[in-house]
Amino acid sequence: MKLFDFFKRKTNISIQIKPLCICKKSIEVTPYYLDNTEQLSIEEITSELKEWTTTGTLDRDEIYDSMIKKLDTIKDSITWTKELYNNSNIELCSEGLELSIKLCNYCIGKKYDSVKFVKSKTKYYFNYFTDQLEYWKTFNEYKEAESLEKSGLFENAIKKYLDLLESHIPLGSIYYESPFYLCIKIADYASAFNVYNYLKTNFDKTNNKTLESILNDFTNIICSLETNENMYPEIKAKIITIIKDTPGILQSDLYKSFDSKYKESLRFIIQCFEKSQRIKREKSGRSYKLFLN
Repeated sequence: MKLFDFFKRKTNISIQIKPLCICKKSIEVTPYYLDNTEQLSIEEITSELKEWTTTGTLDRDEIYDSMIKKLDTIKDSITWTKELYNNSNIELCSEGLELSIKLCNYCIGKKYDSVKFVKSKTKYYFNYFTDQLEYWKTFNEYKEAESLEKSGLFENAIKKYLDLLESHIPLGSIYYESPFYLCIKIADYASAFNVYNYLKTNFDKTNNKTLESILNDFTNIICSLETNENMYPEIKAKIITIIKDTPGILQSDLYKSFDSKYKESLRFIIQCFEKSQRIKREKSGRSYKLFLN
């Protein structure tokens, strides 16, 4: 492994790898410097590279070199096809994580950890496989819940979705939207609030912009549902009645039959009705004409 090859790629590492989810459970035993958030300057790396390329220690270390090559091979073997239960990726990431820890310990034993860019490089592999392992575990659990939902096993699906949110901190919108809207669909408002609370907690922990946007949308819906008064089923029934009595009514005009606080819920209900083919929409100017199927 040539040291200057690593140096050329070093500035891209932080951009290439973006955590897609955050694990709530950390690995119990890891080399000491993997929890160190030390930042390296280009000047520090350049200085150390000059010193280490003069001695050539790492270039002559076949064990170090073979582990680096193996980690790169594992990394390149991860597939990004969204297949159900992609356990092969979980196995690859587990293997990569185990080897990255072994590499770190090897560097400590050889006293390579005294060099900052060595710690940075080995930590990069550890972080990469940690993030990817968490991502694929979360994705697989989501696909299992989604499969239950598609089979009509809504209560089982909701339980699986909630278990996922209990064990992980996913940063993608779909992990919250799917269970939240399913709960609303079957009027399981208690579970909908649980999803909302997980989302709020995870946003507070991560300050992630994607979660902030979803949180704002969910907050509007939660505030408009008036679940304690069980208004949601009444709203759904009233929408169908209005469309039946006034075929072709504009969606924007339908909103006028309800309090403005229900607008977010109305938009969502109409979309659900369209997806389930209970109604159809025809584009009309800036709005849609609504019809029963």
